[in-house]
Formats: sequence, structure tokens, C-alpha cells
Amino acid sequence: MSQPVPFQASEYLELFYEVFEVSSDAIFITRVDDGVILDANDSALSLFGYGRAEAIGHSAIELGLWVSGSDRDELIAALRDKGVVRRHPVRFRTKWSEEFSMAISAKIAQLRGDDVLLGVGVLQRT
Repeated sequence: MSQPVPFQASEYLELFYEVFEVSSDAIFITRVDDGVILDANDSALSLFGYGRAEAIGHSAIELGLWVSGSDRDELIAALRDKGVVRRHPVRFRTKWSEEFSMAISAKIAQLRGDDVLLGVGVLQRT
């Protein structure tokens, strides 16, 4: 059996972008400092009820997505303390003010000199 050939960096980028796009889980990238949404996949946009132009460049706080600002504060504190969180429970609100629970797995990374939150949210059925 032959050994697999390692992927090139550009191939990984392309493959991970495809995963980002096709995932049924909500995937999002936000700036840590102000919560501005830098990107989100279609699953996240659909779940929250926003179109891409309505969400990208706006903060989750501005859009009223967090049911409680303390949820965001706790998530950021946990990320700064541990570096990564898995299945962290949070409450969000849709464009139509419907509340729901998610389990967030996230990490803080650097993008163009800014701390960004890379997050994946799984809807929790109650």
C-alpha cells in the first residue's frame, strides 16, 4: 500500500473552505474585541435569519444575537483562559427574536493582527 501524498497548503485551504460552506453546523468568524462578524457560513446565516450583507461587518451585539451579554463575556474569558472551548453552552436570538441554545466549540486565532474567534455552533434541542 502506498503512502498518501501530503496536501499542499493551497489544497488544504480549498478543502477547508468547502467544509466551511457545506457544513450543516453554524460556522462563524468574529473579531474578539468588538464581536464584528467577519464571515459566516450559510447554515449560520440561515439559523439566525440574516442575509450575508445584513450580517457581515456588523457585530453580534448590534444585531442582538446574544440573549445575554454575559454569555459572550464568559465564552471569551474561557477562551482566553483555556485557549479552546468545546460544547460551551450559550443562548442566542434570531432576527425574529426567537431564542435557542447552542453548544459552541471555539478558539481564538490571529487574522491580520486581530484576535478572531473561530467558532462552530451546534443547535441544542430542548
